Amino acid sequence: LGLSSYYRRFIKNYATIAEPLIALTRHSDLKSFQWSKACQSSFETLRQRLIEAPIISYPRFDQPFILQLDASDVGLSAILA
Repeated sequence: LGLSSYYRRFIKNYATIAEPLIALTRHSDLKSFQWSKACQSSFETLRQRLIEAPIISYPRFDQPFILQLDASDVGLSAILA
């Protein structure tokens, strides 16, 4: 939930999609919980939305582009801003 919540502004209807997972954190006994079909569906939807490449804004060709890269032994990421 932490990662998806960080990017919530890019996920349409985030609160509605994440509600089954958020409800799991509201219980006082966090040592046990029931993973329902709604939780699985919520998880899969959020995962899919996070790996999609949304167009947040259209490029302005009169402005410079910034390419931010990050790499490690286990992964690589890039953002064109």
